[in-house]
Amino acid sequence: MKTMSNPETSNVILLDRPAPRPEETTTDRQLRALAEQVRRHSRSSSKSIIAIGEALRDAKDHLEHGKFGEWVVAECGFTIRTAQNYMRAAELADKSESVSLLNPAALYRLAKPSTLPDVVARVLVMLESGAVPTELEIISLILAASQTDKETTEAPTTANDESTLRLARELHTRLGHDLVSQLIESRWPALRKHLRTAIEQPDCAMGPQETC
Repeated sequence: MKTMSNPETSNVILLDRPAPRPEETTTDRQLRALAEQVRRHSRSSSKSIIAIGEALRDAKDHLEHGKFGEWVVAECGFTIRTAQNYMRAAELADKSESVSLLNPAALYRLAKPSTLPDVVARVLVMLESGAVPTELEIISLILAASQTDKETTEAPTTANDESTLRLARELHTRLGHDLVSQLIESRWPALRKHLRTAIEQPDCAMGPQETC
C-alpha cells in the first residue's frame, strides 16, 4: 500500500475554454470546447479521466434530452457506456479529490455501479488518512462487503482493514484475477448457498439445475 503526500494544489484538472468563434452560438462554442477538452486528454491517468468526466457532465447539461449519446459518439469517439464510466469517476471526485491518486484501474473499479456505497466510504476514509489502496485492495473490500446482506455504516478499524486485505491477497493468489472478478459480479446469496452445499455435501455432484 502506498502513502500519499499532501498536495498543495488540486489533483483535478480544470477545464479551459478555447477562444469563441463569432459565427457560433454560445451553446455551440461551449460544446465544441468541451469536445476538444475530452479529445485532448490522455486517458492513462486518473486526473485526466476525472477531467474528461467533468467535461462530459458539463456537455450533457447543454444538450437536449436524448441527444447526449449521439453527441458522445460523434464528437468524442467512444460509446455512451464509456462516457458513463468517466462521469461516475468525476462524481467520486466530487466527494473527495483524493480519488485522483488512485490508479485508473482502481478508480474504475470503485466507480462501478455495482460497488456498494459502504465500500466507497471505506476507500475515501483510507485516502483521507493518507493511504492509497490498489485495485486488489478495493476488490478485497468489495468481496468482504458482498458477503453480508446487511451493510454497516460504521467506519472500519485499521485492524479489520488489514485482515481483510490479507484475505484478499490470499484469494487473489490462490484463485487468480479472472476468478476473483467473477466472484465480485456473482449473485452472492445464491453463491453462498451453493458453497455451503459443496462444503456440507462434498460428494454430491450437482448440475446447474440439480439439487441433492
